[in-house]
Amino acid sequence: SRLKELAFGEIEGLTHEEARERGLPSQFDEGWPVRGAESIADFEARVQGAVRELSQTAQGKVAVVAHGGVARPFFPHIFKRHTADIWFNMKLHNVCGVLFSIKDDDRYCLEAFNLAPEEIIARSSSTCP
Repeated sequence: SRLKELAFGEIEGLTHEEARERGLPSQFDEGWPVRGAESIADFEARVQGAVRELSQTAQGKVAVVAHGGVARPFFPHIFKRHTADIWFNMKLHNVCGVLFSIKDDDRYCLEAFNLAPEEIIARSSSTCP
């Protein structure tokens, strides 16, 4: 699936600190990607491609429940910002719901994020201008 988490390769399952203790970079450090990992550019392209496909096939509300790492590339696509800006400056839970609307003019309207599934259902009847 194109909406899966970044492939971390040989640092999969390690914290940033543990990777650095082993002399390996984490995803925004110089030297990334490590062996078996996905580049940030490839990750962004994959996830944002899925967003573009959703915008072409869906009208109205779209709910995505994914790891926070997968949700982050949605926001640069919506806000026209670099992924690193979002990654470090926007607090997202590791498992969260993102609710946004896709308008007729391909405009995205972020309605809410960091939602539990029951919150997505409760908010799905709201409208975005």
